[in-house]
Amino acid sequence: MIAAADDRPEERIARLQDALHRIRQWCEAYSPDVFPEPDIEAIRRQIGDGPFSALHAAWARHVLAGIGRIAAEAI
Repeated sequence: MIAAADDRPEERIARLQDALHRIRQWCEAYSPDVFPEPDIEAIRRQIGDGPFSALHAAWARHVLAGIGRIAAEAI
């Protein structure tokens, strides 16, 4: 969503606060209580450095794309 020229400050603040709350929820979505931390080194040994790096990069892009989408909708 792009802010309209006549967007009232209160509306903009509310929209940005909503986006921050959604980003916070996104960041807390994969709780260690539900998804325990894996043995990263064991996984790396099992699949190899190349596939591990590619998987890690794909995961990071997914997370950043989700956060970026929320921010883009708000500003």
